[in-house]
Amino acid sequence: MLRTPGTPLFSMLASFFLSGCGCLVSHPCATHSLIEKKDLLRDSFHSCSVSTSQRAWTVYIPNGSPDEHGPPVLLLHEMPALSGDVLDLGLRLKKEGFAVYIPLLFGKENDNPRDPTLFVRRAISLSNDPAWLAGKGEVHRPIVDQVGALCREYILPRHKGQRLGIIGNCVTGSIPIALLGEQPEVAELIAPVISQPALPLPSCSAAAKKQTGVSAGELQLAQQRVREDHLEILGFRFECDGISPPERFAGLRNAFAISGREYFIDRTVPKKEYVGEDGLDKRSHSVLAGCYRPAEGSRIPSTEVAWCRLRNFLHAKLDGPAALPYHEEFPNRLLQ
Repeated sequence: MLRTPGTPLFSMLASFFLSGCGCLVSHPCATHSLIEKKDLLRDSFHSCSVSTSQRAWTVYIPNGSPDEHGPPVLLLHEMPALSGDVLDLGLRLKKEGFAVYIPLLFGKENDNPRDPTLFVRRAISLSNDPAWLAGKGEVHRPIVDQVGALCREYILPRHKGQRLGIIGNCVTGSIPIALLGEQPEVAELIAPVISQPALPLPSCSAAAKKQTGVSAGELQLAQQRVREDHLEILGFRFECDGISPPERFAGLRNAFAISGREYFIDRTVPKKEYVGEDGLDKRSHSVLAGCYRPAEGSRIPSTEVAWCRLRNFLHAKLDGPAALPYHEEFPNRLLQ
C-alpha cells in the first residue's frame, strides 16, 4: 500500500531526498567489494554464535590472533552493513596485538555495503527499529543495553582483569559514550573511540546537528565517569562530512570540558589534507575504514595518521598494568 504524506515512512523518505546531506549514497571511499568481503570472512575470520540476556549475536573474530589474551577491543560496524573495510580495520587491530570482536549488529552477513539502495532502506529501517531509534536525537537506545550485555556476559569474562576499548563508527559512533553511562556500567571500558557519529539520521536540521545521539541521562553519567576516572575520549570525523556535522563534535568538546581540562580529543581531519593532499572525495565519511589509505613510501595520508592515532590511543589505555594519558606524537613519527 502506498504511504501518504504525514506517515512516518513518507516523512522519513522526504527528509532523505530533500536533505542534501549525502545520506542517499553509500560511502564514496569504500574500497572492498562484496566478493572481497566474503573472501575476508572465509579466509581471515571465524564466527561465533553468542547468546546473552539481551539477544543472540553472531560475532566475528580474526583468525590466528597473535595473542588471544591480548587487550579486548569491540569494533562496531557502520551502516548500511558489515563491510570488508571494517573487517580490514579489525585485521589491522589484530596485528597490533588486540583481541578483536566484531558483532553483526543488523542485516545479514552477505549484505552488500556498497549498494546505495540498501543504504537508504537500512537508514529507514533503523529509524523505525525500537532498538535503534535512529531518527531520534538524544534518547536512550536499547541497542546500548544489548551491546553492554555482550561486553559483560561474553567479552569481558574471556579477558578477566583487562581493560576494554570500544570503537563506534557512523550509526554506532555514539555507542561508546552511551556505554560510559550504562547502568550497570561497563567499568572496564577505558578506551572509548567515536568515529563520524551519525545519529540522529538525517543530521540536517540545526537542532539535529547539535545532538550527541545519547540521552541526557547517559551523557550526565558519562560526564561523571570521565570526571571520576579521568577518561579520555578520542573522536574522528572529516571536516566537510554532512552526515556527522561539526556542531556535534563542538557539543561533545563542550560536554567533556571538565574542571578546566578537555577530555574529548577532537581529531577532525582537515579538508586541505584529505581532499587537497590525498585526493579523497569532499563527502568522505568513513575515516578509519572505508576511506582509509595506507602510507606509500615516505608519504603519510591523513587517514593513516588517524589510524596511527587510534592505535597509539588504544595501546596507551589498554597495555600494561594501568592506563596512561594519551600523548600524541607528531604525524611524521607516527609510523615509527
